[in-house]
Amino acid sequence: MTVDSLISQFKKLDQVQKERFMAATNLQEDVDQLSPEWEAEIDRRISEYRKGKANLIDGLVVEKDLIEKYDLNVSTKSTS
Repeated sequence: MTVDSLISQFKKLDQVQKERFMAATNLQEDVDQLSPEWEAEIDRRISEYRKGKANLIDGLVVEKDLIEKYDLNVSTKSTS
């Protein structure tokens, strides 16, 4: 298998599978440069939060729900 074929296969994965792969291989996405669209989306979300209009969900609840929904076998670490 070549690096090019690995990259091609990786691009075909859904987001959850990509994240599982990156976690398993200790890889990180290149996030040094955000697109203007993402910067605008982040600004919009911050504005909604500051106005009290955001529906915030605890990250541990989201993680638990995703693990159950996708039947993921991952270990979670709690900082409590």
